[in-house]
Amino acid sequence: MDLFQGTLEVLLVIIKVLIGVVLAVVAVNIGLVFFEKITQMGKMGELNILKELEQGNAAVAILMIGVILAIAIVIRSGIASLVEIPSFNIDYAWNVAWGFSQMLLSVVLAIISIYLALWILKRFMEGKDIIGDIKDGNIAMGIVIAGIVISIALIIEISVAGITPPVS
Repeated sequence: MDLFQGTLEVLLVIIKVLIGVVLAVVAVNIGLVFFEKITQMGKMGELNILKELEQGNAAVAILMIGVILAIAIVIRSGIASLVEIPSFNIDYAWNVAWGFSQMLLSVVLAIISIYLALWILKRFMEGKDIIGDIKDGNIAMGIVIAGIVISIALIIEISVAGITPPVS
């Protein structure tokens, strides 16, 4: 391996890492915005995440950690498939586009699944206002819901990994 080829490989790795970071940041931001909107639409109880965090609501912070981890878990395979592509070629742009669309689908699936889990949990808890409790600072509820959200993400990740294009 000569110096030029070694330099190109290092540059390729840096580019792949940057692509992965950008996609991850975009996915988490989309997920958080979508999570906030879907909780407001679905009569789960209005939750202004930024306002609650600014007020120091630890229960909301714990729930958001769970949501962020859940999104990261679900999109992990899509981003991994992008950064594992051995070299740039004609198919690279297609793989990046496919990976980005898979990432968006993964975020949507993660948020919908989180919402469904909260909805089902609310039904089991006989109408208990889960989001209201978290909004009121119930840390125990925030921890339990974050745990449920992360557990669901671990299961969903297996399904989402099945739609990842093979690395060529």
